[in-house]
Amino acid sequence: MTLPFRRRHNDAEASHDRARALMANGFTTPNEPADVTWLDAHLAGCADCAADLAAYSADRELLRALRNHPPEPPRDLWARTAARIEQEHARRDRGPFPLRAAGSWRVGRVPVGVVSGLLVVAVVLGVSLAPRSVPLVPSPPIATDTAVGTPVVEPTPIVVAAGNLAWIQSGPDGSFEFRRVHVDAVCPDARSGCATLGSGSTTRLALTQPPQAVVESPSGAEIVVVTSAASVGGAEILVVPVPTVPPSPTPTPSPAASPTSAPPTPTASPTETPGPSGSVEPPAGHSIVSGVVIVGDTAYSPDGQWLAFSARPADGSAGPDLYLWHVGDDLATQVSGNHRTFFAGWLGDQVLANVVLVGDVPLFGPPIPPAIDATPEPRSSNEPSATPSAPDPSASPEASAPIVEAHPVAFTLDPATRDVTVVGAED
Repeated sequence: MTLPFRRRHNDAEASHDRARALMANGFTTPNEPADVTWLDAHLAGCADCAADLAAYSADRELLRALRNHPPEPPRDLWARTAARIEQEHARRDRGPFPLRAAGSWRVGRVPVGVVSGLLVVAVVLGVSLAPRSVPLVPSPPIATDTAVGTPVVEPTPIVVAAGNLAWIQSGPDGSFEFRRVHVDAVCPDARSGCATLGSGSTTRLALTQPPQAVVESPSGAEIVVVTSAASVGGAEILVVPVPTVPPSPTPTPSPAASPTSAPPTPTASPTETPGPSGSVEPPAGHSIVSGVVIVGDTAYSPDGQWLAFSARPADGSAGPDLYLWHVGDDLATQVSGNHRTFFAGWLGDQVLANVVLVGDVPLFGPPIPPAIDATPEPRSSNEPSATPSAPDPSASPEASAPIVEAHPVAFTLDPATRDVTVVGAED
């Protein structure tokens, strides 16, 4: 029942709600012709809905523009997050540490809010922190009798920059190939007149385990293959030379023949320089480290002379340490010995890493050139023991064990001189 002189609820608002719904739907899918005609007539006489449409369009353009400027995560975000995970693991598996000696240097304890903030950022930016390696292309699917519909892939309305493209592809016989091509232009679909992807260069890889990641050197003369750590023996890092395939010569057109001359004799097409193929023996990779599990990223220095990464033993007997490999050396060198060092990236020509100091361990402890050692110094016999020989019934339960503090510290390291500079410590 409607009272006199009172408008029924939503009599006028219904048309505005319908207009806003059609405007929002029109940004994703086309509206029906009848709905488009009604919406145009409504917008012509409703200033509020017309303003809403303009606001919707402005917001849409603003959000689409953000795709061209992705947020840049901190260089050491993954290292700090991995260090925190390693700290929690060590806290569960290890007993209490000795109390801090008087006068020893220490960093303040880390608030719980910092830990939760790091984990939230790590989840949001997990894709950005993934190792920057060459993608692995799976093998073609096996044909079956069941018909499966192929979804229609729509072109992405963004501009893709041209450049070099490299990937790993597995063959039907279980082998792996490293392929590299140069892409001059990217088209939304095959009807745009773009040429097909060229053959480029192909290098067969003599691998006994599936690759987990592949890193190409800045010079392009070699690639670093990180094998999978799923086997009992752990993973290894192989340095594989990549042959340079010269471009195929472009045949020059022969001069036009005169009307009186005989038809020209067809000449043979230029023979392409044979590149690496299935018949060529795969280049042997040189192993620089084995029996480990790679933790985090593996990256070359900007000049291509150094390779840095963090790794731990495959048997889980210790945590990760920092490794460096100089181009031309036989093996990679373990730089740290504290089992809590995480490689974060390159800061110019300096290695950026994080180390987790547990308890009152000195920052870089007794030096073991050229490594960074953070093992605790042996205590003299006159210092009290942190663990009592027998429980005291009169002692308070709160004072039964000391609190173990963890101090993540970021530092840079010169790969040539091994000079270390502390750049930040969490308090």
